[in-house]
Amino acid sequence: MEPALDDATFEAIRNQPRDITDTVVIKTFARTKLIPRKFQVQFALGVDAGRDVLCVAGTGSGKSLAFVLIHFFRDNIQTWIVSPLNVIEHQMATDYCNYGLRAVAVNASTLTPELIKDIASDKYDIVISSPEAYRDSNKLRKVILSSDLAHKRHVTIVDEAHCITTWGSTGFRKDFERIGDMRIKMPNQDAPMCAATATLSEKIKDGVVQSLHMKTDRLDINLGCWRPSLRFGIRIMNGGMNSYSQVCEHFDTFVALEDTSQAMIFVEAAKITHFIARELRLHYKLSGDDASDLICAYHANMDEPTKQRIVRRFKAGKVIILITTEALTMGADFPFVLRIFNFTHPMILEIWLQRAGRGARQAGLVCICIILVTKYAVQTATALCKSAGIEVDPAILSIKAEPEDLDLAEAPSADSPVENTHKSKNPKSPRSMSLEIAEYIVAGVAGRCLTEVIDKYFDNPAHTSCYDIGGCEGCIRRRQREEPDTHLGQRQENRQLIESEDSALDD
Repeated sequence: MEPALDDATFEAIRNQPRDITDTVVIKTFARTKLIPRKFQVQFALGVDAGRDVLCVAGTGSGKSLAFVLIHFFRDNIQTWIVSPLNVIEHQMATDYCNYGLRAVAVNASTLTPELIKDIASDKYDIVISSPEAYRDSNKLRKVILSSDLAHKRHVTIVDEAHCITTWGSTGFRKDFERIGDMRIKMPNQDAPMCAATATLSEKIKDGVVQSLHMKTDRLDINLGCWRPSLRFGIRIMNGGMNSYSQVCEHFDTFVALEDTSQAMIFVEAAKITHFIARELRLHYKLSGDDASDLICAYHANMDEPTKQRIVRRFKAGKVIILITTEALTMGADFPFVLRIFNFTHPMILEIWLQRAGRGARQAGLVCICIILVTKYAVQTATALCKSAGIEVDPAILSIKAEPEDLDLAEAPSADSPVENTHKSKNPKSPRSMSLEIAEYIVAGVAGRCLTEVIDKYFDNPAHTSCYDIGGCEGCIRRRQREEPDTHLGQRQENRQLIESEDSALDD
């Protein structure tokens, strides 16, 4: 990703008169020891100019740093960051404090009347909290209107902005849909309203812009969601959606678990985290402390101290396999995860790309990202694609659902309606499927390029060919078929030599 200045230019201007861009770079380096990337500087200068900013940049690209660059070269700024998860809030607050900024996360583990008073009396320049807290009059709603903060320039930034549509409009967390109301509460209603995410399809983008009341002259930054360090694939499970032991096939026991790379397994329900954890512990023949220390389940229903302890241990490399729900899908920075699995398909492609984005966060690493799908999912995806006029490989039409999944499909439905999805009849099963995830599944099963499907729905800028880097299983297989065998001639010579030696012996 392009830095705002190359190393030589940076050194040349450090002690020279400079324009605003150079000033941002120098002051950012002074605080963080990092040379900011071009898009981060663009974000900060857009906010400084009073513009709304909509930023799409891949996971691990440095969006959270972009949010606060303005604090390095301007005083009197009050930034309100809306975040979907506590783990992200704490991580941001820690990072910002390390940069010498006055930042605080506000959630159940930190909220006190004293903290609210401190925020209202201008003790913090950066506040990170949930949409629910910002809309609650007993929490942050009144603080925004504090007279002690009226003199400051206010900026609102919605992190993981795709949640406005994927969570807010589906009823999961309705307050996300009303975040745009914060603009009305600002001392100056022209204060910038910003949104950032790693994944934003056109349909989701329209919902975000409308919900946040973003202006038509906003600054749009689109770096896309493609990452060359991720290797995508689809695997069909032999059993149905309850075949938790199928996950074990992707974990080799010939190497001790503590000597293998870290892995994350995403699931669609809290109870499944424990089912899969149990199967993996049996697979590795673990018991006692080893079982719970090396393989952990994680979900939102756990108490906050337990969740924080698991996150710390996983980040430190002490937990090797983490089975988790949506609770750790976004924002969390685990640098050495090299294997990502999704047990059964997520409802939409945004969710999958967010989950896959937890992998290979350290430069130079590569992560495999596999969705484990049932035959029922393949059958459903095939039908959905055919009805939408999307080409389906005839070879996969013979894949039929397992009996156990067909039985579950007859149960009554309680799913929330989602536009352009096939909906389950059973609320206990994650059957809902958007058209884009259906096309992704069909492409993966047929051995086609998965990156092409991602680019189609997310309007990614031009990037290195998936074929050239082997970015998905389909392209890897295609390369194996098409690339010349450089050792073919040598093997033919060896074979002829052996045949001639055998012939001489016969004589």
